[in-house]
Amino acid sequence: MADLPNVSAEDMTLLLPAAEHIVEIDRGGQKRVFRAKIENVNWAIKVAKIPTETEVSDDVEAEEGLRNAVLSRARREIDTLRNCVSRYMVKLGPIGLTLTVAGSESILYFSEEFIDGKAQKLLGSKA
Repeated sequence: MADLPNVSAEDMTLLLPAAEHIVEIDRGGQKRVFRAKIENVNWAIKVAKIPTETEVSDDVEAEEGLRNAVLSRARREIDTLRNCVSRYMVKLGPIGLTLTVAGSESILYFSEEFIDGKAQKLLGSKA
């Protein structure tokens, strides 16, 4: 499985010169999430690491499969956001899927609507 990218708010500032006030706000199993202000609007920037062959194993096919899986998941997430129009889903932001290198890591990132507040478990909760 891919691990978290080793990128900081300072790294993202270099990658996104049009963005201001970049702050890491969360991290999950595979992504770091930053808040950034672009054209006076807050956006969530999701960043995932794309594994390299030296991090996975000597098995080139396995490494390529993992890289493809990470890219496929990101593309599916973006396609879902693009194709499902609902007031219950975040919308894509101004930064589309971008592949680049930060430090010594290959990463991908994209932007989504920033929703301020804490996530709540909706199913099975007794609010």
